[in-house]
Amino acid sequence: MNSGGQFLLYDAILAFLILFVVLLGVVFVLEGEDDSSMESNPALERLLLLSSIDFHGENLLSALGDDSAARDVVRDVLSGESFVLRDLTSGNVLVNGKSGGYVNAFSARKIVGGHEYELTLYV
Repeated sequence: MNSGGQFLLYDAILAFLILFVVLLGVVFVLEGEDDSSMESNPALERLLLLSSIDFHGENLLSALGDDSAARDVVRDVLSGESFVLRDLTSGNVLVNGKSGGYVNAFSARKIVGGHEYELTLYV
């Protein structure tokens, strides 16, 4: 502003420059955030896939307790991934895929037929 209190052109340009720097900083911070929200949880996606498979007239997760063929189906679906599938209700590890040397672990839980199942993927 000049001595008469008038808003000058360079004041408007300075205000837009400051606004641009602030918005650029916000965008930079938001893009740097880790993308591990619920929408992008690979363990949840795989667990939902496993729970949707029908195996001999029952849910695949429910069949894991007493059927080794069901374990083979889980290993086929999750082939190439390190994982552990647990039945938290009974405290048993149902299927243990290869594990070791991982940086991140994604975990998801789902209740099927009165049992709570947890799938942990190691990436």
